[in-house]
Amino acid sequence: MPNRGSLHQPSPVSPPNRVSRVWVATIFLACLGLVLFGSPLFRVLGFEYAAVAGLMLSLVVGLLISTSLVSGPVKPWSTLYGLLPQLGVLFLIPLITGLLSAIFISNCALWDGILFYFEIALPAVIISTIFGTACGILARKKKWAVLLYLGVWFSSLALSFVPGYFTPQIFTYGWQYGFFPGLVWDDALTLTRSYALFQLGAVLISLLVLQFARLFRMRPAAPTTRDVLILIVLVVGVTTISLLSDDMRIISSHARVEKFLSGRIDVDHHTIVRFKPGDLTVDEQRLLKGNLLWYLHDIRERMGLHDTSRDFRIYVYPGSDERYEFVGTRSANIAKPWLGELHITKGSLRSLKHELTHLLMAEVGSFPFYISWATGLTEGVAMSIELPYDGLRSINQQAARVVQTRPHSGVQEIMSFAGFASNASFTSYTLAGSFSRYLLDHYGSAPYIKVYKTLDFENVYHQSLSQLEQEWLAALKPFETPMTVYDSLRTLNGISDTSVLYRPCLRRIGKLMAAASSAMKKHMLLKADSLYAIVFKESGRSNALAGRLYAQIELHRPLVALKILDSTAKPLSNYWYVTLGTRAVAEYLAKDTSVAIRDFSTLAAIGASDASLVDSYIFARTLAQPLSRGAGTDWVKYFYASYTGISARAHAVMIDSILERSVDSVRPYLTYLSAMSWLAAGRIYAAERRLHECIPTLRAGSIEDSLIITLAKMRLAVLEESEPQLTEVPAGFDGLLEDITEAKNKISYLRSIGYSLDH
Repeated sequence: MPNRGSLHQPSPVSPPNRVSRVWVATIFLACLGLVLFGSPLFRVLGFEYAAVAGLMLSLVVGLLISTSLVSGPVKPWSTLYGLLPQLGVLFLIPLITGLLSAIFISNCALWDGILFYFEIALPAVIISTIFGTACGILARKKKWAVLLYLGVWFSSLALSFVPGYFTPQIFTYGWQYGFFPGLVWDDALTLTRSYALFQLGAVLISLLVLQFARLFRMRPAAPTTRDVLILIVLVVGVTTISLLSDDMRIISSHARVEKFLSGRIDVDHHTIVRFKPGDLTVDEQRLLKGNLLWYLHDIRERMGLHDTSRDFRIYVYPGSDERYEFVGTRSANIAKPWLGELHITKGSLRSLKHELTHLLMAEVGSFPFYISWATGLTEGVAMSIELPYDGLRSINQQAARVVQTRPHSGVQEIMSFAGFASNASFTSYTLAGSFSRYLLDHYGSAPYIKVYKTLDFENVYHQSLSQLEQEWLAALKPFETPMTVYDSLRTLNGISDTSVLYRPCLRRIGKLMAAASSAMKKHMLLKADSLYAIVFKESGRSNALAGRLYAQIELHRPLVALKILDSTAKPLSNYWYVTLGTRAVAEYLAKDTSVAIRDFSTLAAIGASDASLVDSYIFARTLAQPLSRGAGTDWVKYFYASYTGISARAHAVMIDSILERSVDSVRPYLTYLSAMSWLAAGRIYAAERRLHECIPTLRAGSIEDSLIITLAKMRLAVLEESEPQLTEVPAGFDGLLEDITEAKNKISYLRSIGYSLDH
């Protein structure tokens, strides 16, 4: 019997003549099942399909190779060469299945799908072959080869998710699946240089493992100089990529994030805010600190939380592009309760209380993410506590509108992650928030905390989830007032949105939208318009239609913009609703002022949000008055600025220029608009001064007038930390009442702890 350590090796193991039918059937049936029963995102040959195929192939190929090479030679190249046809067959099965599915299922990005398949599945096959070879060399029996490879496969899979758990990023790289963007889907997705460098590192690691396996089998014979040199090269390569992985954007460490966000606010002994120097003014920093002190106190009081020793880090990014670079998403703020950290953009700080709720609820959450395993409870508690997202209507008013529009709406489906994600986000978040608000208001925080942990509604509330749902629906009845056409438009716009799981052509559309947005930023307006037109034709997305309109307005072609709208946005349709403001701007630029005033007035009556209502009302009031020389030109610049993303300070300067030449009848409204613009620019003193100017001159007449007066007084009180002197809030705006109550409570608390803006 030959010595296993001898340099004189046994004859190569003869590979089977053809690949096992079991392997073929397994992969084919798995791919067929994905095509037949998967969501539109997974069933066509694209990124998600390629990732699932890579995962399957990495397992099957590795097991095939390792079991074929058991007790084989230290240099198994001839055996591997004999297995190449089998590997080719296995590799092609998912690809051919995906290509054939395109005959029956529309695939608008087939070439992109083929590219993704080769970028993800091919490295998975190569690396699994190398790891499988190493396991086959080391194992004496097939069962040990199987166990050894499964150990390598599962351990490396688990390790691939470690950066997503312990660092700011939500994305991860893995040789089995290629790239995982996290559970927050961004439409646009490309595999970058970082991905290529990761896969290179994975190949080097697998080769290093193979080299160690060969040297282990060669014992007691001494390794050759060539073997040692190969080992050194591989060790150097793996070490280099590991040390540079942060700089190569393979991982995103806290150190790199904090180097970029080097500004610091110490909120209390356990809470730190990091921001980019120069991005927050001194006034904004003080206001943010005051908000955080209040939010931390209020959330703990409402939920009966007592742990004040946990450390929190809040990272405030200048915009979504910067957050994408470090965290991996443009579309959402990210809370990581298990790390006690939050990643949010400056422009979305209104959602700060929602995200902070996730961090504080980690005290009662479940391992490993310290949240509830019912997504409806995790998001529901945050929605029930945060400020009304539109500034006007309470969560119960919003939920009542959803139930009125969709009578069979409920919360049982949205408790699970799959159910929550499969509905429109507006529907899931609104219903979960209202249901959680009901449970907290009627039963208190203690049972909610228990069910947050256990999910056992019947044991905690002594009622089934179905019975609690009926109670909640009955409690919503008082909010189910008769719906106007505008109520229906607002609600349908929210609930008609499609979950990303069911959006066909998601990646292609995302890629085109990203290219169009980039063209807009570079002022390549004709290119942007053509790309937006393609997206709108293929997907019907309203943001693509809006992009076309912005491009035409920037090209000084308002009549073209109006022509596009006339052909696509029929009156009272969803397209008409979401583009009405842009239509009014185009009408004004086309010198059809009376129609522009009408549409701005309609937009104010719709009242999509407090800002939309007030701005539209002020625009209509101002344009209805004679404009002094130059003011009309300034309005044009102001409208352009609204769609080109200029700084908040430049925006404020523009409105002040209009204000200086306005007639007396509209000065109070423009002064309020100026105050809001300076507040957005972080100039709190300037905002206060403008609010002091406008409040005495504003007169209640219409609902909009009363609303502006209320908002002005409330915001001045918040800035000055004084008791609001408020008039009666217009009926139907329960959310504004909640905002006012929040402002009063915040001011009272900050006074009690001796905190002041002191600007």
